[in-house]
Amino acid sequence: MYLKAIELENFKSFVHKNRIEFKPGFTAISGPNGSGKSNIGDAILFVLGPRSSKVIRANKLTDLIYDGGKKGKPADYCRVSLIFDNSDRVLPIDSDEVKLTRYVKRANNEQGYNSYFYINDEPARLQDFVSLLEHAKISADGYNFVKQGDVTRIVEMTPVERRQILDEISGIAEFDKNIAKAQEKKRAVEENIEKINVLLEELKNRLKVLEEDRKVALRYKELEEKLRETRAKIAYGKMVRSKDEIESYNREIEGYREEINRIEEEIAKSLKELEDLRREKEEVERKIGDMGGAELQEMRKKVDDLKIKIARVRVMIENRENEISRRREEIKGLKNHLKELRAEIRRVEGELKDKRKFLDEKRKELSLKESALEEKEKSVSEANERFKALSREVEELNAKIEEKRKEYQGKTIEFNRISERISSLRREIARAEEEKKALDEGIRDAEWRIKEIRDKSRNTEKERKKLNEKYMNLKNRRTSLQRELSAVDKELSEVKAKYERLRGRMEGGDSLSVAVNAVLDARNKGILKGIYGTIAELADVDEKYELAIQVAAGNRLMSIVCEDDESAAKAIEFLKKNHLGRAIFLPLNKMLTGRPRGRAVLAAKSEKSHGYAINLVKFDKKFEPAFWYVFGDTVVVEDLSTARKLMGGVRLVTLDGQLIEASGAMVGGSVEKRKGINMGNVRELSERLQELSEEREAISRELQSVEAEIEDILKKISSVGGVNTEDLKYWNDEKNR
Repeated sequence: MYLKAIELENFKSFVHKNRIEFKPGFTAISGPNGSGKSNIGDAILFVLGPRSSKVIRANKLTDLIYDGGKKGKPADYCRVSLIFDNSDRVLPIDSDEVKLTRYVKRANNEQGYNSYFYINDEPARLQDFVSLLEHAKISADGYNFVKQGDVTRIVEMTPVERRQILDEISGIAEFDKNIAKAQEKKRAVEENIEKINVLLEELKNRLKVLEEDRKVALRYKELEEKLRETRAKIAYGKMVRSKDEIESYNREIEGYREEINRIEEEIAKSLKELEDLRREKEEVERKIGDMGGAELQEMRKKVDDLKIKIARVRVMIENRENEISRRREEIKGLKNHLKELRAEIRRVEGELKDKRKFLDEKRKELSLKESALEEKEKSVSEANERFKALSREVEELNAKIEEKRKEYQGKTIEFNRISERISSLRREIARAEEEKKALDEGIRDAEWRIKEIRDKSRNTEKERKKLNEKYMNLKNRRTSLQRELSAVDKELSEVKAKYERLRGRMEGGDSLSVAVNAVLDARNKGILKGIYGTIAELADVDEKYELAIQVAAGNRLMSIVCEDDESAAKAIEFLKKNHLGRAIFLPLNKMLTGRPRGRAVLAAKSEKSHGYAINLVKFDKKFEPAFWYVFGDTVVVEDLSTARKLMGGVRLVTLDGQLIEASGAMVGGSVEKRKGINMGNVRELSERLQELSEEREAISRELQSVEAEIEDILKKISSVGGVNTEDLKYWNDEKNR
């Protein structure tokens, strides 16, 4: 393959259309200064697409369009085509000639121009040019195109700069750039994974809340339907009963009216009889006036009978009138009650109308919540897809850095071995110094006794003896405390070495180990408060389930459990201030526990299931929210075939360390359990380390108190002539040492 020809149109000094032929072999372009020789090279670079327009001696692409010269008319566009001989098919196009064309035209936009690319006169993109030319190792920014001044610049370069050029030509520099980009991309992906994990947790929590809301809404809808139906039945019953009562009252009123009419007829009849009796009375009284004697007596008797009869009729009339009045009052009360019943019916009908309206509004709200739930489920699904893609990228990046990690682990093991040897030598030196110190003290004590015998005084003998006894007791106590301190230091050093080795093997070179170690060391030294320890330290697992639990927990095994978010914030600030990296903190006052999903419950009850991973770990009950964050509703099953039957919507891990995510992703292959690692042992060593640290601090405080008393006793003995200033000076030197 070679460049066969160049076609230029309105490019810089080349007005109209020009074609320059190149033959196989070497081609030289000659001409006087200013004739446009360099413009041909600029035309080639223009098509190849350099990163900067300054490479082709232009501030912007419109500067490449023919400007008309002194008297000509400026052009609106420029076009350059590179024609390659492709008979050997170096370029992946099935054609003997490949024509690459770039076209720039002035435009009224922000850039001031539009740029177009063509391959064999077919529209294309700059990326298509780059991909095509990469097969022939051609690049506008590479060293396969030597520009004016490049030879002189290369000759004047230092060896290091020339080596950089060779690296660029051979592709090593590009490979280094790709490595740097991959590492940067890996860091970005890890950060994105952390963010996505947090987002997923938030979405899952939100989804759980929405599911609960949905259940409550459906239950509310069901109860609302029942309530509406019940209220309708009650209202209908009330209405039927009211109508029956109204009819009953109407019938009763009608009966009362008939009774009133009957009584009124009886009253009218009685009044007529009364009128007849009055007339008869008047007639009798008239006849009485005409009569006398026995007839008069008989007539008076008849009159009395008539009076009695009239009185009875009047009483009966009064009773009937009272009955009529009472009946009218009852009719009036029934009418009022009827009016109230009709008002109650209207009120019940109004309530039914309001309830129907309220029910319609609740149905609309339920529909909106169901739509929101669908949107959330859709967003969770999209987040899962992004997480899967990022997980694949992380796996590829992890494969590339696995060799570096193995090398780092080897160096770490070697470093630990050397550190153990150094610690052993230091312990031997410390023991030798303690023995020397004990011998020196014995010599000084002997000299003290000899001098004490020589300098005894009769007046101060009793006081000196008492002070000497106290001094010797304190000296013995000091020696005992020093031995205890030495023993505690020795055990503390051994436990700390075991703890560091065990924790190092458990971390396995994890990127979080530096930050985790720093936080735990600060906790052991009392710098940070409220730090309980890592999940690995706080857990105890049966050996049968160790591998499954380690795989299920993953990097979260090294999450640090804190008392509250304030202690976590202080630890984060500590890491940030000292540039010690990042760690995962689990504040117990903010952590939430969850419930197993339905598929997880079914999987946990299956035949070859060992139950939830969190139930196979022994830990303090107060740490349950942190362990739920690490394990969730992960289920431990016997083998991969069992997991395949149960997979889908549930997170599963087999006893041999194969992991199946709830999304269906399967992570597996050869996996080795970290030998000698028992999470319970880590916790026990951590607790013993804290106990020894506290014990050492208590012994140190008591030792300081004893030394202060010894110094005070020496001063008192010196004041009574029992010790000279040189002995006191020796004691001070020894104490300082």
